[in-house]
Amino acid sequence: MWKTGAYLFLTVWLMACGGGGDAGTGNAAIGAGSGSAKYVGSWAACTPTGDPLVQGAKLVFTFASTGSSSASYTLVATGHTAADCSSSALSTITESGTVTIDGTALVEGKLVEKITTTDTTGVVDKDIVFFSTNQFQLGNEAPVDAQGYPTTLSAQFVFTRQ
Repeated sequence: MWKTGAYLFLTVWLMACGGGGDAGTGNAAIGAGSGSAKYVGSWAACTPTGDPLVQGAKLVFTFASTGSSSASYTLVATGHTAADCSSSALSTITESGTVTIDGTALVEGKLVEKITTTDTTGVVDKDIVFFSTNQFQLGNEAPVDAQGYPTTLSAQFVFTRQ
């Protein structure tokens, strides 16, 4: 699943901590529930790890639509000595899988999509996604609702369209 790879990568570098900006207030929301087409393309984020040796993790998702409510993805995560990911890559992890749009919910006053991801090893995860014009934001790992979807958005996982 997509955040498993990201979290695994960050955990390898001594448990990620820190945050980032929010999804931005100047972007118009893209309608949740409008299908998988909005996922298509490449999206990137640089996330601070809190580790003194590998201070930044650049995460790049590439999505391809496989149906009106499904997509495939590839995640490439690279570790950097610079927190802003401007240094040479020290290591790289690649993961792939599928995303299924399960429905919508209102989280923090924003209409989000509820999704299920499955990586190629069979790991399944539930998440939420808030889309803006050129960004998407994932949910936090906890807390989750009765169906297992996050109930808050993460400031650490905000991706920009490339």
